[in-house]
Amino acid sequence: MIYCSHCKKALTGHEISYCPVCGKPVSSGENTISPNVPKDSIRFRLSSNDKRSYSIDVYSDKVVFEGRFWYLKNKEFYRCRTCREVAFIKNYIGMGYLAKRSYRKCIAFIIGGTILEITKTILDKLSEWADKANNYLRWIDKSIELPKWMTYSVNTLVCLSVILALVFLFSKKKVVEISFLDKRICIPQSSINRAEYNMLHQSITALKGTN
Repeated sequence: MIYCSHCKKALTGHEISYCPVCGKPVSSGENTISPNVPKDSIRFRLSSNDKRSYSIDVYSDKVVFEGRFWYLKNKEFYRCRTCREVAFIKNYIGMGYLAKRSYRKCIAFIIGGTILEITKTILDKLSEWADKANNYLRWIDKSIELPKWMTYSVNTLVCLSVILALVFLFSKKKVVEISFLDKRICIPQSSINRAEYNMLHQSITALKGTN
């Protein structure tokens, strides 16, 4: 394993001129010897920034995720907004790009649209009954009218539910899946570039060989 002689963080790649963590220049003589790094020190870090709402710290025996990311359970995404998750390197399986639809959200919107459509049918039936009642009440100059906003609101909600269901059905969530034996953690593809992806994977893989 190759380490930076300034911050003692793990380096990956054969031709590295600057440390990606501290930014200090790396000489060929200094970065070829692995120092005696304490077990609880960070070997590699992806810090949070404008495009990243999470941070990933790689230690010698574990990976710590903090911030906003997703758990992948039973083929569905579950968002963790302000969480701290610890995964052990010995359980590391690998990383990969994943594009997946959220069928759970599609079903939720379809069910919601169905309930609203039933509500709309009930309102139409009440309106029909009101019209029949008005035929009898016209002799005494009385009438019954349902508020128009009720019908308009239900129609609008039905249309929105159908549109959202179609959007979620045909759109895919694009993530990077980091898999361990006991958990699958996902982060947005747009938040990590290819170089960071490779460095994270290589750091964990190299440390797994020493565990």
